[in-house]
Amino acid sequence: ETCQQLARETLEELDWCLEQLETMQTYRSVSEMASHKFKRMLNRELTHLSEMSRSGNQVSEYISTTFLDKQNEVEIPSPTMKEREKQQAPRPRPSQPPPPPVPHLQPMSQITGVKKLMHSNSLNNSNIPRFGVKTDQEELLAQELENLNKWGLNIFCVSDYAGGRSLTCIMYMIFQAVFTDLEILAALFAAAIHDVDHPGVSNQFLINTNSELALMYNDESVLENHHLAVGFKLLQEDNCDIFQNLSKRQRQSLRKMVIDMVLATDMSKHMTLLADLKT
Repeated sequence: ETCQQLARETLEELDWCLEQLETMQTYRSVSEMASHKFKRMLNRELTHLSEMSRSGNQVSEYISTTFLDKQNEVEIPSPTMKEREKQQAPRPRPSQPPPPPVPHLQPMSQITGVKKLMHSNSLNNSNIPRFGVKTDQEELLAQELENLNKWGLNIFCVSDYAGGRSLTCIMYMIFQAVFTDLEILAALFAAAIHDVDHPGVSNQFLINTNSELALMYNDESVLENHHLAVGFKLLQEDNCDIFQNLSKRQRQSLRKMVIDMVLATDMSKHMTLLADLKT
């Protein structure tokens, strides 16, 4: 039995490794090649356009700076010395003892707004309607939804039985058939942490003001990386690890999905993500 269990675990690990290799060799490389090819084609067309006339040169320059640069947000001038002193006023002065051992990790080490649960109400399976909407005609709705993947679905009956929430009902059923429980859990967790500990300013502002967060994450998706770091750091608090019953493989898959989803909220990467979806 021990050998069989070890063999099963080894096979699961090999399957996971194959999935990772497949992802690395196909998805990323194809999307990157498509993105580079599109940029080369666009650059060639813009070169011809800029050589035609002065207005063409202006249009070419605008498109290049707007859609081809990694950071296309409006630049903000660096603050003056007085403004910088005002921004640093709430922070502890370096001369005040004792200084923190790793000062650049201060934004992560001090997480504001974390409170203990003060109520006992929680969501359970009995609170979730069978079809995503509350209805008194559940059996009739079930009969209509049997034809969900067929032509001739009576959407008017579905709307009547679902209390006018036919779109919610139908999308709930479609998503249930498409996504696994682990993917749903990852999406919910990503939605919950995607703005945690937000400082209230944009990525470009943090970069232009030489913020500690920008230095920590090398100017790449600064806020999104910070939200992820703080979100996963909260799981290390006492009795806060809601994923402790997941296997190692499930936890790694969930972490990867959460990271991908939260990083996708960086709108400066919008064009790259569209290229990934199309390929």
